[in-house]
Amino acid sequence: MNKNTAAAEVEMSLKKFTESLNTSDTKAIYDAYSTEGQYIPPTISGVWPPEVVAERADLFFRSKTMVISFDIKSITIENVFAFVNAISKSEIISKFSGVRKTFESKDFFVLRDEVGGWKIFRYMFETRIPKTE
Repeated sequence: MNKNTAAAEVEMSLKKFTESLNTSDTKAIYDAYSTEGQYIPPTISGVWPPEVVAERADLFFRSKTMVISFDIKSITIENVFAFVNAISKSEIISKFSGVRKTFESKDFFVLRDEVGGWKIFRYMFETRIPKTE
């Protein structure tokens, strides 16, 4: 597979991941991760495997909804790995109070080419500009 084709497939995988977040689809969030994948939370020590990501997402989506978009800045393909730098903009909305909070963050993904497509192998982000409306 050439690097342009691989990069397009990586973008499609991240688009599906974005849709899963925007539709509160915890199964699709889980499926976006490699079985060996890890999410590195920005404010909690340690790493979360896909099972914990899905559990925490389920808890999160019980009280909130999310609208997020990723602006991919670069994709580097090296063998079976893709390294992705992005800027995300998100809005978190409380289902109970209607309070909306918007955020911008720097995101870093490592995806791995696996059977079934490119899967998130590592994901971390750093919130840069929290805003409350």
